[in-house]
Amino acid sequence: MTILGIDYGRKKMGLAIATGALADPYKVIRFGNPQEAISILEKIARDAGVEKIVVGISEGEMGRESKAFGEELSRKVGIEV
Repeated sequence: MTILGIDYGRKKMGLAIATGALADPYKVIRFGNPQEAISILEKIARDAGVEKIVVGISEGEMGRESKAFGEELSRKVGIEV
């Protein structure tokens, strides 16, 4: 199973890809708004054959934001987050 890991941020996100027990750094994406980030991530997921996405959740306001982003990403991309 190929898993895309996302370290959520408001203007950039760190990505990692895992096909086994450990993830390898993949790239950092920069974007202007959440919808642009979703479009970029959708293309990456399709090109890499991603079957599952994991979004890191922090605490407080950023935690709520990253959780909401993950839910929206799942709806738009159609991959389990």
